[in-house]
Amino acid sequence: ADWAPYRAGCWAWLEPWGWTWIGDEPWGFAPFHYGRWACFRGAWGWVPGRRVQRPVYAPALVAWSDPVAVGRAHCGIQPAAGWMPLAPHAAYVPSYRCSGRYRRQLNAPHVSNGNQLRGAGGHVQATAHVLAGQRVRWPETATGR
Repeated sequence: ADWAPYRAGCWAWLEPWGWTWIGDEPWGFAPFHYGRWACFRGAWGWVPGRRVQRPVYAPALVAWSDPVAVGRAHCGIQPAAGWMPLAPHAAYVPSYRCSGRYRRQLNAPHVSNGNQLRGAGGHVQATAHVLAGQRVRWPETATGR
């Protein structure tokens, strides 16, 4: 199938989160803001995580790639940005200002090892990016910023 998460829709800058995914799918709100994605035999499926009493919203559960680090060309005059959906058990580290409590609650349904949430945010997100890429051929998407 040609469908992949975080492709049919657009990014919008919304305060206080910053870049937020707006999916075109009529069912797209919860899966893009409250879960992870996995590819099973070439088909994508949503992995909601463990049940928690009060789920916490995220603007988009993706790992961003650095266009300079991966040698990506510019789109017009803007550098391209790439993203891929986070895999199950991958920690999400927000790029926006938030409390440690928010980060722990946001990841509680997906991350069982608290050590994944300690340390620098960039390191944790980079680790999630690498782990996801090793499990399946992730559909990284790119666009001009």
